[in-house]
Amino acid sequence: SLGLVGSEMCIRDRDIRGLSSFGAQLVPRGYFVGDIGLGFPQFISARVTTGLWERGHLAVDVGVDLRSNGAMTEGGLRARMRIYQGSPVAVAVFAALGGGGGANSRNTFYGNVGVTATLMFKGLLNVSATIYGNFYTDRLCPEAPESGEADACIFPPADLDLDDVRGRFGGARAILQASAELSLWRRLGLFFM
Repeated sequence: SLGLVGSEMCIRDRDIRGLSSFGAQLVPRGYFVGDIGLGFPQFISARVTTGLWERGHLAVDVGVDLRSNGAMTEGGLRARMRIYQGSPVAVAVFAALGGGGGANSRNTFYGNVGVTATLMFKGLLNVSATIYGNFYTDRLCPEAPESGEADACIFPPADLDLDDVRGRFGGARAILQASAELSLWRRLGLFFM
């Protein structure tokens, strides 16, 4: 997966290596980070993050996300607030809201709230650990039977009936995530999750 960094300010104003859209090392005001990812379960994802406010240890950045698994495409808004930064560690809290849909009334809505800690290696590598709560509500099977739908929609598991799999369901879960962002050049890096 690739990340790009850009700026509306002169590059000499600040070193842009190591800017992060996944960890607690936030994007400063006037800069942006764009990411394109390939993987599973989301086959393709894209995000853009820009700095909003900064004062001492505290900082806020915001971003937009777009991702798809082929059956559904989702968009979202997110905000991060760095609450501590002391070399080589930063800590941030974040929140995100989003949703999307697909063919035949499939849709999803979600909210995430969590905390991230990042260990920074001189602008060359950021390694982060994240824990967050994910709240969601989904409709994954079409409301009415149709050809070409997933087997789980036609033949539900033994503990569900057809009305259950075609209805809306939701839940909450805790998710642990690890990420590494490697700076290849001043404006290009790789990330792994």
